Amino acid sequence: MLQLKIFKPVAVLGLVAVFASPGAYAGYDWVFKSWNCIEGGCDNDSATYGNQWVFDGANGHNDVTVSAWSNTGSGSGDNRDLETGKIKVWRGLGVENRSGESGVPNHAIDNGGADGYYDSVLFDFGSDSIALNKIKLGWDFNDSDITVLAYTGSGTPSLGGEKYSDLTSNGWQHVGDYNDLGTSSGKTINAGGTTSSYWLIGAFNPMISSKNWSNSNDYFKIYKLSGETTSSGGGGGGSGSVPEPSSLLLLGFALPLLRRRTRT
Repeated sequence: MLQLKIFKPVAVLGLVAVFASPGAYAGYDWVFKSWNCIEGGCDNDSATYGNQWVFDGANGHNDVTVSAWSNTGSGSGDNRDLETGKIKVWRGLGVENRSGESGVPNHAIDNGGADGYYDSVLFDFGSDSIALNKIKLGWDFNDSDITVLAYTGSGTPSLGGEKYSDLTSNGWQHVGDYNDLGTSSGKTINAGGTTSSYWLIGAFNPMISSKNWSNSNDYFKIYKLSGETTSSGGGGGGSGSVPEPSSLLLLGFALPLLRRRTRT
């Protein structure tokens, strides 16, 4: 006897909806070691103030350009202008700012101590818009609290001559502060799913945060960032980007399941 069997589409449509949803991004890691450096030399001995190093992007995605920044410019107290430092790499990224202090632990990203300045690293992902979700340290000393910002303004951000206290008025979003990262495992960040092509990660910074944490004893090096890439956007960020093409491929795979089948 010939029977006509029709698949109920509800479950399949639900599967399709999951794959096609805006949250179905592709996850990647960016590792900061000398072997993963593809441009700029990554030679600590030849690093200069304002140097930029480029690290390999995972699975064909955009490489990331990194640079060092500290509040070593003109001004008074901690609220001085931002200037470039030297970006360096050991067991992760460190910063040597213009104070001249370059020994342990001031070769790390720090917020005071002997040199008295607040260090940050700028991550430029080019045309990729990234929702970072985890950071792993390769080295720390004493404490390891961080402050994270994402650029959600228009165009390309310019940090030279800015002050930390003005960043959130000039296109930067304070994504959050995270304490006691350590080096054993990655720390989850950015629960709100903010996306951007430009991320600024530094030692805990009271000029940006209102938290009453200690702010002169954090020293660390950034070994790895993890996140989800949305469609190419560039120049700032914001949320709500469309899914990667891989989601559309999965959608194409699921649609034939909606067909009617016959069986004898």
